[in-house]
Amino acid sequence: MTNIIFNGCIAYYLFIRVDKIFINKYLSFAILVLHLLMHFACYQVTQATGLMENIATLLSMVILFKCIDYVSHCSLKNILLIDMLYFFISFTHERYMSLFALIVLTLLITYIYNKNNNIKDNVKINIIGFTVLVLAVCFILTIRYVALGRFIPAGTSGTYVTETFMIGGLLSNIKEEILYILSLNVGNEAMSGVLYKNLDIKSKTIIIIHIVCISILFILYIISKVIVLKQKINNIQKFTECYYIDIIIISLIILTVTFSSVTVYIEKRFILVPFLSTYIYIFYMISQLYNNFARNNKMIVVSITILIFTFGMIVSRLYIENRYRRENDNTYFMIDQRRLNSLAKETVYKYGNDIIDEKQIYIVQNSYLYTDRYLENFFTIYQKNYEKRPIIVLNSMDEEQIKSIDETKTIFLVEDRQNDRYIEKALNINELLKNNN
Repeated sequence: MTNIIFNGCIAYYLFIRVDKIFINKYLSFAILVLHLLMHFACYQVTQATGLMENIATLLSMVILFKCIDYVSHCSLKNILLIDMLYFFISFTHERYMSLFALIVLTLLITYIYNKNNNIKDNVKINIIGFTVLVLAVCFILTIRYVALGRFIPAGTSGTYVTETFMIGGLLSNIKEEILYILSLNVGNEAMSGVLYKNLDIKSKTIIIIHIVCISILFILYIISKVIVLKQKINNIQKFTECYYIDIIIISLIILTVTFSSVTVYIEKRFILVPFLSTYIYIFYMISQLYNNFARNNKMIVVSITILIFTFGMIVSRLYIENRYRRENDNTYFMIDQRRLNSLAKETVYKYGNDIIDEKQIYIVQNSYLYTDRYLENFFTIYQKNYEKRPIIVLNSMDEEQIKSIDETKTIFLVEDRQNDRYIEKALNINELLKNNN
């Protein structure tokens, strides 16, 4: 429940901040709805991982909008807040250390943007902000070295980036993430729930329509920017004034995609922030198109085109999110979650917390390969004294140990592999010995 409320707060924050930049409540509301309905929810609402991803998403979005604010409102308060948020987000996941480059880029953009306005004050604030940022990175790396014995972040699933990194793998993962953002799921099906090639024709067609709508809106946006380019821009400062929001949002997307691609494989949660940033940028493009064309009565055809493709993009996106959400249960994360939930359902939820002290819990087999750490600590949170009452795996016991089991003080759980869960089953000693052999 905490994670769901937290997720709602993120959506509301996005609504407020996007409206401040776009000055369009309809588009801001569309971002709010998209965030709440997007198919990454399986990571956002589940226990510790959900809390971590929610915190990272919120901090990354605050950093994004604060960087945009800082360019036009260069203040010491803003840059110190950005540095502080960077320090905290670096502990949610190593990939967010890449935002160092985003903050440095923001400092450079701010210097160019404010070149003619109180240049000495702006330079002083930028120097202070950069110095604090470097100190934060040094402190982060020191803590990492003391805690983990190494400066370089670890990779995915116990691997190390220094051992597994390959240029070919990086490029392949970047391609996979970009296609995933476009809803063309490729790669490992256990990570995405379902691959694009396995979808029904209707879903495939709607995804293509969605990509076409985005492509046309992007082309119109580029055309509008070319018109602005010819009319207004004659130096780098003017260029920065016109495009600093584009540069900052696109930089965030590039950094989060690239640095999450250095590991051996892509997890769905890695794409959450670049996906959300991409659609913030798409809606930003739409808001700019509306300002440049839709208010011009002489360009009614272009205005209608923008509205049609915006509507098509939003409707198709909502359909896609709903379609992929139906496949969340097929992701490796939710399969594992379902198995663990069934452990609790068949024991403490069925009989109450006291059952842990009254009976010993056994699982007949462990083909799901849960580690001793999982089995030893699973019931700890349900006990008032937090004593360890481990789950025992029967096929790890010898014959004499099985014969000594008191059937009246035990609960036996077997694997229901068809539904990926555990179920309680009454077994006697002879059946246990037979299963063990």
